[in-house]
Amino acid sequence: MSTNKTLQVAVAVALGTATTAAMAFNVGTTTPQYKVVMSGATASTNTVREFIIEDICDSTHAIDVYRSWDNVNNKFNKDWGVACHTKSTLDTSHSIAAHDVLFMKRDAGGSGFGVNPVLNDYAPTHSTGIDIMEFSDGAGKNCDPGVNPTTPKTTAAPNATAYTQHKCSGGLVTANWIPDGGFSDVEPDKFFGLNAPAGSYSDGHALGNYNASFSADVRATAGLVFGIPVTLNLRNALQAVQFPASSVCHPLNASYGANAKTLDCMPSLSGTEIRSVFVGGLHTWDDYYVDDPLGGAAKVSLASAVSGMGLSSLVPTDHKVQICRRVAGSGTQAQFQMVFLNRPCEANAANPLTEPGLIFTGPVVANNSSSGDVEKCLDDFNDGTNTSGKNAVTTKRWGIGLQSLEKNVGLSHAYRFIKVNGYAPTLQAVHAGDYEDYVESSMQWRTSGEFYNTKPGTTPNLATDVPSNASIKADTVTILDFIASSAVSPSVLATINGSYIHTFGESGWLAIPKPGVSPTNPFSSSNPVNTSTRAPLGSAPNSCQFPVAIKPVKVDTNVPVSSSEPAGNVM
Repeated sequence: MSTNKTLQVAVAVALGTATTAAMAFNVGTTTPQYKVVMSGATASTNTVREFIIEDICDSTHAIDVYRSWDNVNNKFNKDWGVACHTKSTLDTSHSIAAHDVLFMKRDAGGSGFGVNPVLNDYAPTHSTGIDIMEFSDGAGKNCDPGVNPTTPKTTAAPNATAYTQHKCSGGLVTANWIPDGGFSDVEPDKFFGLNAPAGSYSDGHALGNYNASFSADVRATAGLVFGIPVTLNLRNALQAVQFPASSVCHPLNASYGANAKTLDCMPSLSGTEIRSVFVGGLHTWDDYYVDDPLGGAAKVSLASAVSGMGLSSLVPTDHKVQICRRVAGSGTQAQFQMVFLNRPCEANAANPLTEPGLIFTGPVVANNSSSGDVEKCLDDFNDGTNTSGKNAVTTKRWGIGLQSLEKNVGLSHAYRFIKVNGYAPTLQAVHAGDYEDYVESSMQWRTSGEFYNTKPGTTPNLATDVPSNASIKADTVTILDFIASSAVSPSVLATINGSYIHTFGESGWLAIPKPGVSPTNPFSSSNPVNTSTRAPLGSAPNSCQFPVAIKPVKVDTNVPVSSSEPAGNVM
């Protein structure tokens, strides 16, 4: 294959770059030998980026990460890219080793955009694509090194691979692309109905819906743990009513500050309570009754109980429930609907409320495009701010959301994860079969049909778009297959999970058990393999499937949860 040809792949990966003596290629002046254009899931984006940095990029060459930057709110935005030289040890049967590669990724819209734009065959004149940030428009804009690298920062991946991170701001230039591959938190055939992204041009209900001349590869990758985050003040209020004042887990206890973030002090909601909130069965937090902390016989509302303890600073002025959910097309939203509401697995199951919710009576709902937007939403309703644009009147409410356990490890945001049915969202609890809010992510790419990101509405140019070049196609499939198979090995996941050690325990990813990949008992962080799977006995990924152990295992029962379910949460 000629080294001047651009390989264009589409995967939902996040990226990084390493700074050493060797120079990186300049994305503004040098055409990479491969261009990897990606879209899809935000929950796994950090993990994929770390895999690219650590296992695909050659650390003896410079690695540069480019991320769109929001100057107003001082936060990273939804597009990123990485430029690096690939390792010479990669698959040498095709020309994917020792090449300059530019990876590009769009996070906006979540998993649905890692499915529908990827798995729809298209003609060169098709007008539908998705906007992805460019890294040079030929005029030195966006992220060209030396032109718009706002505050480059040398940092490192979990395994200490160094890279330089650039903030890309200003009038960012985007282009309309149809990606060739993507990631989703759940398998592609679930992105229909409630899960179909807005404006999608296929309901994605089954791969059979696509062009008869088209084929695709869909892989279950690894199990990702999800959880229920609540605003910090709500977490503290739940601790106040679920633990006695004598407990170090109670906000009025002198030792509370040193213990508030621990496993034993995590408050809990039941699955029924969580479902009731998201479908509108519980309108305000005054509908949540607990024992009277002053010893009265009657039950009192959560807000009254907390105020009665002298903790009125935790109680918002607006008692309506605030839901910070994801948009249709989000894999995080799709997995929540399947695990908690049995949608779309059961057509007649209750629907979750969507924006704006019930604005006069509650719950009030904010739909969010990315996991980062959920964080802003929860921050805003805890603090009375409006970085998310969802809290225009800057009110304070107790809020609840949904999030993967890759998030908020450093506790920089004003929310905390809670237990579900008394169990924390940890790898050990999933491995023991006690915590079921996990799904097995999916990666998919085309194996036939039009290829390599022909820009919609244009006639293919074989020198740049190479839509039918056989060797380019083979290389594309090879690199996608390499990511799908190698990024989820137990050894790689063990390293990546090192970034997801929360104050209550380790979380993140578990490899899917299968021949040659077996769990250990008791659980070992160095071999993060699950004891169960939602794709048993080699079946296709199916997030509607309850977790099933694929062979007899001795499940570890010594899970470090509280000795008893905290009392007091009575609806």
